[in-house]
Amino acid sequence: MIFCKSNLCIPLAFVVAFTMVSCQISPAQFGSENELGRDNATYYAEQLGYMNSPVYRSGDDSDILSGEMGRSTQQTKTGKVCDPDCPGDWELDPYDLWQLNFDLVRLLIVEVDIGGGWLDDDGTDALLEYCIGELGDMLCYNDTSGLGDGGRIYVPKTTNPEFIRISPNPSDGYDNVDYSIKVTLYLEDETEDDTTRSSLIDLYTKNRNFDVAGAVCSVGGQCHSSSEDPFDMFVISLWPGDILNLEFNSYKFPHRGQMVVRLSTTSDGVLDNVQFWDDDSWIFRLEPDGGVKTYYISVFTLNGESYDDMTYYIDATLLWVSQYRDPLPDFDGDGWTDHDELLCGTFYTNFFSVPSDFDDDQICDILDE
Repeated sequence: MIFCKSNLCIPLAFVVAFTMVSCQISPAQFGSENELGRDNATYYAEQLGYMNSPVYRSGDDSDILSGEMGRSTQQTKTGKVCDPDCPGDWELDPYDLWQLNFDLVRLLIVEVDIGGGWLDDDGTDALLEYCIGELGDMLCYNDTSGLGDGGRIYVPKTTNPEFIRISPNPSDGYDNVDYSIKVTLYLEDETEDDTTRSSLIDLYTKNRNFDVAGAVCSVGGQCHSSSEDPFDMFVISLWPGDILNLEFNSYKFPHRGQMVVRLSTTSDGVLDNVQFWDDDSWIFRLEPDGGVKTYYISVFTLNGESYDDMTYYIDATLLWVSQYRDPLPDFDGDGWTDHDELLCGTFYTNFFSVPSDFDDDQICDILDE
């Protein structure tokens, strides 16, 4: 993924952070119409079943760590999970959670072997998930492409820990699975998925415009490009009084498919889901009130009839900022603050719209006594 500001472009990926002050926001504050319309987009997305993935896992569903992988050239661990029906010699253990460590390298190859193959001896298969967040509070994506031959390459995409979660899928008989997980350091210099650890907008960001270009392909084996990226995630933290326009655009070149953008918070859950086809667009307008608010924007593709890549572009604009973010904001950089320009009757977003100041005392003529 590439982050661009003015003429400068640097690799960037984004992120999850799950600490915030809760506040209520009206659903009417999110989104504006595109060609599909909100109702149609939601209907088609529900028919394709994307609503269940990614999913939030919290509490005792994700708060016990089995171990950490990635601190040596190659690590292999074994484990057993069983839930809900276990044979007499198995203990109830609904999941194992392995944390990925990227301190030594940018890329990790993860391979999971279930009972010597896809199915364990009793016919129970496993659910493999890639999760980001914190223990007891994380977002997980069904990632069965990591099972079987070859494994999957994982990259550091978040400021918070990343995990592999393994659990049994309930079957007609016993629900017990034994497995092995192998993590290998990937030492190649080049990768299709360029990422670093940072967020899009935090509470101290003063820049007002951000451009982000990226591509995702979340359906294993259906990617036109060599990159199979389960999903991209962005974190945005806003003060009450901030106003953010977040415009998403999808493109059919070089990758085409179907893409879903999900807007959520940990306190309020999913606030909006929008599905994109080729050359589609949508604007999220975020205006928190009552306290600091942190939003999570996840981007992932759907299983279509052919390839399942999607290229997208984000134009993020902080139209107005709280005094806590910047006490002297100057959107257009003309030397007059946004507040002064509103009082003086000029446009604070236009560099060429400057208040008249005959005596050059930095007080516009309208307000000068």
